[in-house]
Amino acid sequence: MSFRNTVSLVLVFIAMQCIAQIPAKRYKWKQLGPFKTAVSLTDSGRWTAVGLGWIEDFVMDDKEWYAGSITGGLYKSTNSGKRWKKIDQDTVQLGTLCLLHVGDTLYRGTGLTHYNEDFGVGLLKSGDKGKTWQETGLKFSKNDRKPLWDIVKSPHNNTMAACTPNSLYISKSGSDHWEMVHSGEKEEFKMMLYDYQDEKVIWAAGNKLLRSIDNGATWMNYTDRLSIVKIDGFSKPLPRVALCQDPNNVKRYLAFYGYNNMGYVDESLDGGENWTRICKSKKIRRADGHHTEISIAPDNSNYVILGSYRAYLSTDGGKTFKVVTTPAYQSPQFAHDDIREICYKSTDEVYIATDGGVFISTDSCKTWQNRSGKGLVAAQIYGLSVQQDNTIVMGCQDMGYFTYSKRKWKHLGSYYGDGGDAIETSKGTHIILGGRMRLIDIDNPKSSTSSNPRDRGNPFLAKFYKYPEKLDSFYYIGNNCWYYDGIKWDNISEDLDGKKELVSGFDINKKNPNQLFFAFKSPTWSSKKLKGKFYKSLDGGETWTDYTSKLPILAWHHITGITTNPENPNEVLVSLGKMDSDQLFKAFRSTDGGETWTNYSEGIPPYETFGLKYIPGSTGVILSTMSGLFYRNKRMDKWQQLSGNVTPTVVRDFEIDLEKRIIYAGTYGNGLWKMKIPKKMLRY
Repeated sequence: MSFRNTVSLVLVFIAMQCIAQIPAKRYKWKQLGPFKTAVSLTDSGRWTAVGLGWIEDFVMDDKEWYAGSITGGLYKSTNSGKRWKKIDQDTVQLGTLCLLHVGDTLYRGTGLTHYNEDFGVGLLKSGDKGKTWQETGLKFSKNDRKPLWDIVKSPHNNTMAACTPNSLYISKSGSDHWEMVHSGEKEEFKMMLYDYQDEKVIWAAGNKLLRSIDNGATWMNYTDRLSIVKIDGFSKPLPRVALCQDPNNVKRYLAFYGYNNMGYVDESLDGGENWTRICKSKKIRRADGHHTEISIAPDNSNYVILGSYRAYLSTDGGKTFKVVTTPAYQSPQFAHDDIREICYKSTDEVYIATDGGVFISTDSCKTWQNRSGKGLVAAQIYGLSVQQDNTIVMGCQDMGYFTYSKRKWKHLGSYYGDGGDAIETSKGTHIILGGRMRLIDIDNPKSSTSSNPRDRGNPFLAKFYKYPEKLDSFYYIGNNCWYYDGIKWDNISEDLDGKKELVSGFDINKKNPNQLFFAFKSPTWSSKKLKGKFYKSLDGGETWTDYTSKLPILAWHHITGITTNPENPNEVLVSLGKMDSDQLFKAFRSTDGGETWTNYSEGIPPYETFGLKYIPGSTGVILSTMSGLFYRNKRMDKWQQLSGNVTPTVVRDFEIDLEKRIIYAGTYGNGLWKMKIPKKMLRY
């Protein structure tokens, strides 16, 4: 072949690649919300989970409020919570686990803890109220798997302390240089505290209580001094210990913890050396590893607030408590459940961050006001469904279900708990609430009918898959694969042992509905035991063939999603979980029905993936990662991010509306988005 012909072929190949690519500016994203707390369609006084999303930490001064979402980044308000604006500059999804405001500097501890891949990039700082962010000396690579749970500054000097789950760090020069001063594999630290009086004393608390009296050089375990050990002989690690020092009496400390649905409060009057129990109550429930907080009013030692799934107030120094928040809709003490942070300003004024947003009381917790305002879009979406009338049904973490229709949000308030996927049939809409399936009427959402198959366990991450061209037939994919024909349930994976693993990938081919693929979640963890994780059926699930050995990477990775070309059942793609540190193993493609596979990962970030779908009528595939959605067709040599003004956030579920050329993306931390599909994407 001549040189001229060779050059011509190369130029043609490059031109084809350019034609197949879509300019990033063509991806037109629009955020749909919910931007403010929706109307909850339930009766006054009935429990509801309405809110805007999980806020893990909260700091404030007279002019600026900052709210950190555990998966959605960082938000700022300059008008006392009336309006919020997202101000982080993350290029991959990072939550905000802790905040610290020192003078003109705002510190933000990063992390992500929801995908079994705990990681963070360490401590970031801003000197211009969140407009720009810089690294500090405390920085991690994502493969270090270190979310930063707390950051505190000494009241005596420039010393700072921070903690990841199993490591403690000290900086003696502001935030520029850090030293790891303690580490333990079985420890789960969540908070640190400097003593107000003694500059050498530092505390670390989590599943243990540690104390240092030499600026962090050495640490002593004080867990066995707590009353549950001394009195009850408890010998296991505690779920979580919360600690506070009395601002009115520096020798007094309080510790709050829970076990077996019992709440405990211990008191020390000698700076933490000795502890006595002052409260043990069954009424203080669910103080666990997820939420355990305590705070003392800065102007009255008798006022103590505890935070677990509810807030509890004591007016006698911590001896007795009464519940002061409730999920009862429209009641004076309504606040979303799950207290993540308490900010005590005075006996009267207290702020709490919850799984539904930010709330304030100005009358000693007698009543609460929602200060989530407009723009605190932190909803963590597990599942989406587009109904025949174009209503979107959206299931969220700890906020149940919402509907979006004609630019209006409504909350299906009677369904309290974690919402998930949804699917419409002629009988109504099936939803998954807290792992249990229910049949509801979207137009009259105050009652439901249980419709669960007898699956082992109740996974709230279960998914629905529609049977092509059959309105009332669908698959429920949980710990098993169930087929529902509109009348009865059939467990089509009953004879396959998934070792109690969740089914993490499923596909039914539109052209040939008898072709099914599914996968169990865990890898085999052995290249010599490549079986039992990935299956194919050509007879609708009557019989299955084990395809695990045909994809050897399943020894160390697990399948997160499966999709087949609706027009060609032999074209199969799978997405793979687990963070990669070197070569990418994020997606594999087969053109012969799964017999052989090629790595199809070029252009995908090395983080967790969450599923993928073919765009019907094209060779294009959309893939969800921790950096958002990516696109690739057969003419492209790598994946391209569907970028634009959309945040780089996990999309756990997305729906494609070909008639309107729209992709609806349910993010896990920044609410619902939509994108107009460029016509070019539908040609390839």
